[in-house]
Amino acid sequence: TGGYGTNIISSNGGPGVWVTPSGGAGNRVLSGYFDRNTGLSIDLDAGGPTPNPSSPSSSGPNLRQAYPVLTHAIRSTNPTTVSMFGTLSASVANALYRIDFYRDNDCGRNDRGVGGNAIGRINVSTNGNGVAAIEATLGLPTDSPLNGGISATATDSNGNTSELGNCARESDGNTAALFADGFE
Repeated sequence: TGGYGTNIISSNGGPGVWVTPSGGAGNRVLSGYFDRNTGLSIDLDAGGPTPNPSSPSSSGPNLRQAYPVLTHAIRSTNPTTVSMFGTLSASVANALYRIDFYRDNDCGRNDRGVGGNAIGRINVSTNGNGVAAIEATLGLPTDSPLNGGISATATDSNGNTSELGNCARESDGNTAALFADGFE
């Protein structure tokens, strides 16, 4: 599949993986390849995007684990890498989480990630408020087109995987172009 994912989840007439309202907890969804599903790649609860909770949940499918919110993804071409930055919030305090990153050539509906290739993972630890900073640089195949969309999931130590989070569009890291018009 081009990434490190081994499960191919494609062409479903709805979500790629759906953890239904009665689906319970501990449903790991790790390192997959998601493509051409008509719904979300990973859907918790009722059909459609579930917003991040304001605090950790103790009920619902996969305990409604919060997804990572990526703020930006910066692409480098020599070597071909992407650096992602963001935050995991509303999670259990002082806990370890696995963050899986996915890349596709586009972003999905509702500005959510569509999955595509699993490109790597990191572990983060939350602070006393259940918040963890996310910063990772991962390699990409050299033929990956620029301006892809990067998204991520979070999985706690009990196997509760979140929905795919927001989609951060890759930029080339050219901050001079970003500030060309200046501030007013």
